[in-house]
Amino acid sequence: MFFLFSNLCCKAQKTADSVNDLKKSIMEKFDIKKFEEKKINGEYNFILNDGTQVRQIENKNSKDYVEERKTASGMYTEIKLFFMGSGNLKTAGEKFYNFPVGKWKYFDEAGNLVKEPDWDTNYKFSVEDLAGKMEEMEIDIMHNTSGINVSRSSTGAPLYSVQYPVNPLNIYKLYSLKIDGITGKILEKKTVTTRN
Repeated sequence: MFFLFSNLCCKAQKTADSVNDLKKSIMEKFDIKKFEEKKINGEYNFILNDGTQVRQIENKNSKDYVEERKTASGMYTEIKLFFMGSGNLKTAGEKFYNFPVGKWKYFDEAGNLVKEPDWDTNYKFSVEDLAGKMEEMEIDIMHNTSGINVSRSSTGAPLYSVQYPVNPLNIYKLYSLKIDGITGKILEKKTVTTRN
């Protein structure tokens, strides 16, 4: 009986070790050596073959490396933070314009998932829904267009704010919309001037 129990424990330990080895082998790491060779004033910028723009920054205050990946025309940015000492992945998520969207993953230095908040939980009217609504108004928020900005509240009621030029030739006079993040209803529309 002891032999059977011992054998089961060993198999369970081998399975746990295999999972940890697999996790370590697929855990993304920051290429510290390459960054150190290429950086200028703590930053390294390059473009991938598919046109994705990559920006890597060392943040000595928070002791991590930040990597941002963005397609040339799109408004989504993939964000990753890596521990400065080991280069192990610390945080991974995505931003639309400048606000976090979807699930973000946070890891400890050993590669264990610590938390996974979902930034879209309170927003039943998704970013894609918002893009569709704006497209009906002939406003493209999915591509980098001068004068257009989108934000959403991180506290209080779910709310989007969209600004776009009244006239494409004058990006300083804007329509400003407040849109309900649950229903998609336009709650407010006003004209604002950002510069004389």
